[in-house]
Parts: sequence; structure tokens; C-alpha cells
Amino acid sequence: MLAHPTLDQLHALGLHGMAKALLFAILFGFSLMALGEWGERMRGLVDDAAHAVFGVIRIIMKAAPIGAFGAMAYTIGEFGPPRSVNSSDCLRSST
Repeated sequence: MLAHPTLDQLHALGLHGMAKALLFAILFGFSLMALGEWGERMRGLVDDAAHAVFGVIRIIMKAAPIGAFGAMAYTIGEFGPPRSVNSSDCLRSST
């Protein structure tokens, strides 16, 4: 039973999808190394794409507080201050 984990065990550990992605990344890296100079150019392209994706994530992270403020303003405006007190209790208990 320990030699062959079940699908539920893999889902519980979060390894089901992660193992596929890790295997793909390793094989992709080895194939780029084997391609020589063309693989080096492709690695540069992948690196540039990664920088672009992280730039988008940086923008989202800087804009997130504005969205959170908007959600709080909507909640207070729609339901009143007593509802926001309940929401703050929820936030306090989760940190």
C-alpha cells in the first residue's frame, strides 16, 4: 500500500498536478541543453517571457490593496458599519 499511493493521497499532498509540471520542466530543460546554440536562444526567450509574467504579477500585487479597499467600501456602503465589524472579526481571526 505504501509503494503505490492512491489518487486521494496524491491530491492531499498536492503532488498530483505538481509532479507532472516538475517532470515537464526537467525534461524541457534537458532538451534545451541538448539543442546547443538554438536552445540557448530559446532559453533567453523563455527567460524574457518569465520576466513579463512576473511584471504582470507585480502590477496585480500593487493594485490588490485598491481592490480590497473597494470591497470594504462597498460592504460598508451597502450593508452599513455593523456588517463591517463582523467582517473585521473574521479577518482578525484568520491572521
